[in-house]
Amino acid sequence: MTYDGAPMNDLDPSVTTTLALTAVARERRLTSAGERPFDFADELAEILAAVNARIGGTDELFVGRPTSDRTELITTLIAAGTARRPGPDRGTHEATVYRAIVAATDLARQSGAYIDDDGRSPFPFADELTDALSRVTASLGGPAELFAGQSATSNAKTVAELLGTTLPEDLPAYRSEPVRVLLDVNDQFEESGLQDHYHWVLQGLWSAVLDERLPDQYRLRATATYEAIRAGYSAQKSAYAETYIRTAPQVAEQLGLHAPIEVFVGHHDDPAAPAEDPLTREVTQALTQATIVPGTGRPPRERRPGRRPADLPGVAFRARTSVEPRSTPSQPAPTLPPPKPGLNVRPATVHPSRDHRSDGLQL
Repeated sequence: MTYDGAPMNDLDPSVTTTLALTAVARERRLTSAGERPFDFADELAEILAAVNARIGGTDELFVGRPTSDRTELITTLIAAGTARRPGPDRGTHEATVYRAIVAATDLARQSGAYIDDDGRSPFPFADELTDALSRVTASLGGPAELFAGQSATSNAKTVAELLGTTLPEDLPAYRSEPVRVLLDVNDQFEESGLQDHYHWVLQGLWSAVLDERLPDQYRLRATATYEAIRAGYSAQKSAYAETYIRTAPQVAEQLGLHAPIEVFVGHHDDPAAPAEDPLTREVTQALTQATIVPGTGRPPRERRPGRRPADLPGVAFRARTSVEPRSTPSQPAPTLPPPKPGLNVRPATVHPSRDHRSDGLQL
């Protein structure tokens, strides 16, 4: 996990704690009533209880810091979190909570690692944690957004008091932050088989372009066809992205979302790509199933067993190539009956990949 290009492990514990708690607070899930955040205050109590157990108790947790209102409020949250553990099944959100436990534990250990001669820590845990929570709250838009869509529990009131405020009486039913999802068009086309289709066609043409034994007119024709097909492939991807984005409002309405969907077109390794959470995964799945790939007439996840790339319908080329779409789909490979007992069956032969060219194409 990185932040602004730097590994999380290389960042200051206060920064990693802020980022980890922000992720815990920001993640949402889809319910029958629409999108809902997880109960941040209750989860913070569980996180603090786990940190306290790892450190060895509140004496170690608050070392170098005299008792204060902050330490008492955190102790209250620890007690509530200890009684609550183990918490509810949160699915993939559990990993986000765990990262927050690790980050907050490092923050607590930093407090005990630097003790002055007078027995005080320059990084008292209670103060460092409160500062991190203040940054989390500011990044979400204030206490009302932090607790939007959640119950006004005693833990929520304690967290609000730790932040130096009171829990708003009329909490918003939903957060206003958009649901940001990633669209990796290359990944979608790879799943549909359309990328394979273009890959093999272009690879055959590229061989003709490089073959000096062919007459120049054939090589020029292969080059022109190659460029035309590449342009057609780019147009297919652009059309799919536009359709995907136009489908987002319809999917939001179908899922009962109250926040808009924002589509980020990029790739998974892009540092600016939105983070995944249980809500964005469900939204992405719904968007994928609702958006048709222009070259196949089907959603990208409906690739059928037994179909080969050249069988995909709807791919029109401007010039004749050595690889053409078939008029009828090929049949699935027949299934062999199981061998009889006692027969010596030869193992399958592993063939080298066809995609071994050093000058392989990048689609």
